[in-house]
Amino acid sequence: MMLDEFLNQQKIETLQRFEFFWTDVHRGTTSKSKLLNKLRRAMLDPATLRARFQTLPSAERKLLEFLLHGADRTGAGGDLLQAGGGAATERICRLLRSLADKGLIHYRAGGSASDPAGQAGMPQELSQSLRLVLQGDVRAPDALLSLKGFSESLLPKRAAPAASRTRRDGRVETPSAVTPVTRLPLVQRLASLESRDLQAAVESALEDFMGLLPLSACRKRKPGLDADTLARWREQLEQSGLGTTGFVHLEHLGLNIRGEYLIVFLEVVADHLRSITADPDLDPKARVSSHGLELLLDFSLLLRWARQEELRLTRNDTLRKHDADETLAALLLARGKSPDAAQAYFRRLLLRASSLGLVERLPDGTLATTARAIEWNLGSLDKKVRELYPWFLELEEPLVQRGHMETLCGRLETWVRALIPGRWYPLEHAARLAVVQHLLALINDELDASRLALHSLHALPLGLDGLAQDFARWLQETPHELGIVDLAFSGKKTAAVRTSRMAGLLFGGGHVESPAPSPGLMVNADFELVLFPAEVPPSAHIFVHQMAVLEKVDKVFHYRIEEDAVISAAALGLSGEAMVRALEENGRGALPQNVRYSVLSWAGRVHHAGVEPAFLLELPSPELMEQVLTLPEIQHLVLRRIGPSLLALNTPLDDRSALRALQKLGIYLQRV
Repeated sequence: MMLDEFLNQQKIETLQRFEFFWTDVHRGTTSKSKLLNKLRRAMLDPATLRARFQTLPSAERKLLEFLLHGADRTGAGGDLLQAGGGAATERICRLLRSLADKGLIHYRAGGSASDPAGQAGMPQELSQSLRLVLQGDVRAPDALLSLKGFSESLLPKRAAPAASRTRRDGRVETPSAVTPVTRLPLVQRLASLESRDLQAAVESALEDFMGLLPLSACRKRKPGLDADTLARWREQLEQSGLGTTGFVHLEHLGLNIRGEYLIVFLEVVADHLRSITADPDLDPKARVSSHGLELLLDFSLLLRWARQEELRLTRNDTLRKHDADETLAALLLARGKSPDAAQAYFRRLLLRASSLGLVERLPDGTLATTARAIEWNLGSLDKKVRELYPWFLELEEPLVQRGHMETLCGRLETWVRALIPGRWYPLEHAARLAVVQHLLALINDELDASRLALHSLHALPLGLDGLAQDFARWLQETPHELGIVDLAFSGKKTAAVRTSRMAGLLFGGGHVESPAPSPGLMVNADFELVLFPAEVPPSAHIFVHQMAVLEKVDKVFHYRIEEDAVISAAALGLSGEAMVRALEENGRGALPQNVRYSVLSWAGRVHHAGVEPAFLLELPSPELMEQVLTLPEIQHLVLRRIGPSLLALNTPLDDRSALRALQKLGIYLQRV
């Protein structure tokens, strides 16, 4: 089928969909004749065709190459048909429909179920143009930017080998199967490069360009950089497993990457960035900011207030004015916030407690805990963290528009797991590592690129450096406030970042730092308690925060053990023995006897009583009660037996089958 015939057969809605893929314009042209001319020019333009081919997901590219080989089923992409089975056939059909939606092929579903590709074909001029384009050095982003993708592209193909190339000096070059599998350290691989100019270019790509150095910058530094020199550079880069050179196009994903680049593979860049740690012995005068467990401590304090029923809320679930100042001042993460921001933070704590079923609002506005609050409070620390912290990450107001930053923030766990626990990293390099990981996942089809492509249509392309700067700013806000990362400052500038103990609790993977061997609590006979947060296990810190009143925070936490706080902690399920044990195991020196006695005495005054709504069924005699308890229609309604002839039910008796069962025993209800 010729291209004109193929395009003329399409409806205008289909042509407009083609227009979106080929020109990045959505419904830009309404006239069919103009659309046809515009699409024909774009589809036969070598530069456009090359760029669009490179934007295809790897599976679609392989299938398109397979279709180009026609009847030669041993061609590139033939491996897609090797698995067989219904799942593989359906996957190929989905890929064919996607290619047809872009205007690259004509495809009609049906025909042979075992050979869906036999129902597809390419317009003749388009297939010829694409063959010519692919004879040059056209490689997809995954084969250019990723060591894994590049290695896979060199696997022996059953197709015809690539053509030889004649150099300017008359020598004939035959492509060889190079497999860049090397585990040598980066320093040794750099030293193996013959050209000092190439070494400098690779170092620049690593340090300043996240692995993507424009060849225009290379030519400025080395004006005599000709095609033969560039070919030798590429050969050395590929043989050493460092990178390659080639044309990269990612503008369709909203990234300002289009042109010829000297490329250091992203895996190499990521390993390099992981290795750049800040001086572990920071200047003693350097200021370190860590929020640690503060969100969890604030949440436990909210539960304590609710257990004591000390808070009354307005209809909008905000604090009443006379309670607000004193209450918000006690929340650690409300310090330094404006009154409105502090109130909003309190509401977010309350919303999460409500969504977990831990608190409820009584009719008069009083905040009270539910029975589930005790179970939750006694649960494991890991469970508490994983139920609480992700919610605050997700509900944070977006700091940037949707797109790459939204995806970057959602991949915080991947970034955390890439860093050595507790090791300081320069903030700039740590942020660049996140961007490199994001780009690697994007080109390896680990992320849904369609949403990013749609967003990028109406936004300016982003530079990788700008994206890294946005991520660095975000790290200093939400993750830092939640205690997932700590920051070190040089003057007023953030110099370094590290993952915290909270990151280990939240994401696992060996990121939990063991507390220092020296005990971290000082308990005085006057009930004053001083806590050193870096030297106390998180669970013990939470115990203390629940059973004592926080008076001051500087580099350490200053508490006072008070009766009301101990009683409310006991009301939330903490026993006096557990509180004393936490103080003794983490204390410096023996626990004062008066403190021990008081904690046990205060906690011993707490008795739990249950309150639940019930419906009473009063029967004339115990004998009739025994008969009623044998009825299946009644058994599932019974909460408990209160007396010889009195039952507590969990619902009013209005079920027809239950009423008929009672009537068969001669029991007719008199509702009170």
